[in-house]
Amino acid sequence: MFCLSVVEPVIEVSPVSLVAYLHTNGSFFCNASGLPSPTVSWARENGQLPELHSVRNGVLTLINMTVIDQGRYTCTATNAVGFTRKTVSLIIEGVFLFTGCLGEDVSNV
Repeated sequence: MFCLSVVEPVIEVSPVSLVAYLHTNGSFFCNASGLPSPTVSWARENGQLPELHSVRNGVLTLINMTVIDQGRYTCTATNAVGFTRKTVSLIIEGVFLFTGCLGEDVSNV
């Protein structure tokens, strides 16, 4: 008798949360296992992946990140048995908001 085991996908993501500086690159790793081997994909919550990104071997790399890249990203692993998802978050630091006018005295603010 021949038995074939099948296992639904299991995902490990790293980091779960990334705090990055403006105009730097950052990566999220999605390691998936299962039988048969799952296919891994990345998506952005409420939108498309940023224009400047790459996905290779389960690694999502965001390039020259800006404030609009901030948000939640989901890794999905799918095989013949099913699928599973895990979500990570990206926070961009180094954003400064200037509310005065050039040449204005803001020393008393």
